[in-house]
Parts: sequence; C-alpha cells; structure tokens
Amino acid sequence: MIDIIADIGSNHRGSLDLAKQQIESAAECGVTHVKFQYFSEKELYGFGSEKPSFPSGWLPELKSHCDSCNVEFMCSAFSPRGVEVVDPFVKRHKLASSEALDINLLEAIGKTGKPAILSTGAQVLTDIEWVLARFSFINTVLECVSAYPAKASDYNLSCLSNFIGRKIGISDHAMSFDLALVALGAGCTVFEYHFDGIWENYAVTPDTPVSLDQHLLTTIVQKLHSCYEFIKAKPKYPTPSEDDAQFFYKRRLVATKDLPAGTTLTLDNFGIYRSKVKDTRGAQPRYASWVIGKKLKTSKTQGESISLENV
Repeated sequence: MIDIIADIGSNHRGSLDLAKQQIESAAECGVTHVKFQYFSEKELYGFGSEKPSFPSGWLPELKSHCDSCNVEFMCSAFSPRGVEVVDPFVKRHKLASSEALDINLLEAIGKTGKPAILSTGAQVLTDIEWVLARFSFINTVLECVSAYPAKASDYNLSCLSNFIGRKIGISDHAMSFDLALVALGAGCTVFEYHFDGIWENYAVTPDTPVSLDQHLLTTIVQKLHSCYEFIKAKPKYPTPSEDDAQFFYKRRLVATKDLPAGTTLTLDNFGIYRSKVKDTRGAQPRYASWVIGKKLKTSKTQGESISLENV
C-alpha cells in the first residue's frame, strides 16, 4: 500500500479549531497521515523565544481528532525535548531535512524505540548514508528538495536506489503530478505534501508557497491510488477481461483430425493450436513432446483439445 502524508506545518495559524478543520479536510482528500510540527525559535537557532509553534496541550486533542477521522497523527519534533513531548502521541517520528544530521535529535528518537522517516533535502548522499548506517530505526527515506517551491526537475529519484532495505518516497515541494507518478513508478510508496485546505480569509504562512489545496491534494491522491494498481505486487493470473483469450486464443494441444480411442499421437494428427470452441482443458504446449507416441484413451474430434488425462 502507499502512505500519503498531509503536512499541516504552520498552516494552522495558531488556531486549534482551524487545525482540526485542516485534519478533516485532509482526511476527505484520502490521505493516510496528517502531520504537524512542534518547535520553538530557540530549538531552531539556539536563542530566541521558547514559545512552541503550538501549545503542547493541543497534542492529545489533535491525536484524538485524527483518530476520529481515520488518519494517523504525526508530529515532527526539532529537539530532544520536543521528542519527549510528542512521543506519547505518535507511532513514528519524522525528521525534517534540516534535522537529518542532528545527532542529539537522532539519539533521542532512537531511545523511543519507534521507527522514523527521514527527509533528505539539501543533504549530501555520503552524509545520509552515514546516518542510516548508524541509526537503523530510520525505516523510510524521502527524496526532497528544500526550496519553497522547488522545481520538479531538481528531484533526484535515482538516488533512492542507494537505500535498499528501506521504504522510499518523496517530500514534494514541487506540487507536480508528473513527479508523483514517476516516483511511484520508481518504487516510492510514501508521499508527503504540505497542505492548506482552508485558505479563505486566512493570512499567508511560510508553508503557503508549497501547500496544496483540497482539490489538488484529492487529485494527486486519486491518481496515486489509481496508478498504484498497475504496479503493486500481486500474482500473475488472467483477468476477467481475458476470458476470451483463456478460451480461444491461448494455444494448447489440439486434435487436427478425428481420432478414435487408441490412436497413437503423432505430429500428423495433433499440434499446438488455438481452439475454435470454448475450452480450457487442453494441455499446455510444453507437453507436446511428452504425448508424442502415446495412445488416446478417448476419441477426439477435429479441433478438440487434448488433455493429459486423455492419453
């Protein structure tokens, strides 16, 4: 299956009611996860305001609201203390691209025993490989371009082949249908999008330039699920639409003459052909050499299939 994360980011604009509306709106789009970001200015820069991006008291309400909307609640933390605050409410952690090499943050997440998703915007491959070698709890890696907005052509999906054994995906700042579908074909199963489903009468946020509205996110979700049907792992069997091919087009062993019981089969009286009648009992072509020289147990009319049970 595929996971689609709607990142509300700063688009709640300091309103819990709006945050809940955003969750509902994202859920209506068909996403599987809704993510928020918990940080303070001091956690990002080492000084400045310690006021968090939203009150920690929101966390149980946001988690409960996500549960009621049948989406998984996620919340990125940006410091070891932030990890402690959000951890009781999440099943997995998400590391923003800017935090990908933060050893203190990584070690704090490791202590939770929970898996993590890592975005790789503006990072060097060798650094990411070092992090992955040291922190095995990172089970998902997202290709990302840390520009707001980004160009789809700047995304490097080929680099994801370096992360064998982990789930791969994209954190999409390009808002591109083409990028999403090519990424899906490249093996990506996790897709993250900034989301702002309630734009009317609200101020611009830092995430606005790369945020999808409800219509665009719904369209991407629908396209991803539709195209995923083409590539998801499943056994190879004839489909219901191939009934005619099953009955008439697939070659099998067929009598080319009327053959009474006891007839010895030779290439003069049977062969590998299509059938003119609705019949799937004929033996597969690979058995042709095996039946040569064997005798029929039952009579066959011209054009009738020959099964292994008939010889």
